Amino acid sequence: SSRSFNTGVGTFSLGSNTTGNINTAVGVAALASNTTGSANSAFGGGFGNFTLGLNTTGNYNSAFGTGGLRDNTIGGYNTSIGYNAGASSTIGNYNTFVGANTGVHGLIQPSNTTVIGNNAMSARSNSVILGGEGSNAVNVGIGTSNPNNLLSVESVYYSTGTIDWSGTSITGYGTTFTPEMVGKRIRSLYGYSATITGYTSATSLTVNTSLSGITGAAFIIYNAGLQVT
Repeated sequence: SSRSFNTGVGTFSLGSNTTGNINTAVGVAALASNTTGSANSAFGGGFGNFTLGLNTTGNYNSAFGTGGLRDNTIGGYNTSIGYNAGASSTIGNYNTFVGANTGVHGLIQPSNTTVIGNNAMSARSNSVILGGEGSNAVNVGIGTSNPNNLLSVESVYYSTGTIDWSGTSITGYGTTFTPEMVGKRIRSLYGYSATITGYTSATSLTVNTSLSGITGAAFIIYNAGLQVT
């Protein structure tokens, strides 16, 4: 046989395959249009929203999730993870789409692009896109779980004990504050942050932002690093 080592599970999956080899299709109409494409993997299916459903001759594509790489026809070496991830990519190669409804803009069909985040879109080859636009835009944090800017790069300096924050005074419990902490940033568990302006003792600091009602809170003292707004 001219077609070998193919696996199709689901109605219409691999239904048009002629000479394609080593394909795996799981889900309704997954890889339904594939004819000669080889080494593709499609997991997921849904009426009118078929995973790699229009692929005909594209090779080495992997789609995980309903509608993943749905409109791809001849593009190769693409990977998608998530609902409709990469669905709008048709002829691009070497693309990676992670997140629901990630894809490419209109008639622009970039290659070698990585797109991450709900509704994130790429319009340029050889690029990395993090997050979408407008209400889908994101802040990126490295070394922080609470990025305040488009890009926040921080390194944790100290995080032992808990604090009360009253006015501009920080009182620590189980802490060993040091004079070297002056000039660094402190952030409470609740996301409030400030610059440390003074050292009094191992359990007492002053800061430049006045707050109230924060008691027994976990915290970190960190080097602010790079902040891009």
